[in-house]
Amino acid sequence: EEQEFLTKLNNGEIKEIKPDAFDKEEITPRNEFAEYIDILQRLRFKPTQTIISTATLKPEVDNLIETTLYTITNQAVALTIANVSFIPKLGQRLIIRVKDNGTARAISFGTQYRAGTDVALPTTTVINKTLYMGFIYNSTDAKWDIVASANGY
Repeated sequence: EEQEFLTKLNNGEIKEIKPDAFDKEEITPRNEFAEYIDILQRLRFKPTQTIISTATLKPEVDNLIETTLYTITNQAVALTIANVSFIPKLGQRLIIRVKDNGTARAISFGTQYRAGTDVALPTTTVINKTLYMGFIYNSTDAKWDIVASANGY
């Protein structure tokens, strides 16, 4: 169903979807795009992709999905978060959640990731604690800006 919608959208068969359709509690039968609204709402957040330990995470984000979430469990080696292979859209969000296997693990990042003055890129996990990292894509600078980092869960 979702793939069919995306194919129609890419082929130009769907010309317009009114933005206010997302805000309505109910979609009226007269809305010719009602069948696609639910699909678009599901595409806004990609379900968690769970990985059991990896040396390199190369996030695959889809431009139609607003937020992508990766969960890495039982991390047993140093982790490199690699650059994304295509250009995400402005404001797209990426959340990465990491928990080690009882040993602190080093974390490094590709050149597309950067920190500001308020939030640093984490360099290691904390033993047996969950680390959350939140990024927003800045298309002006072609960077994933880290906007949140929380450890200790």
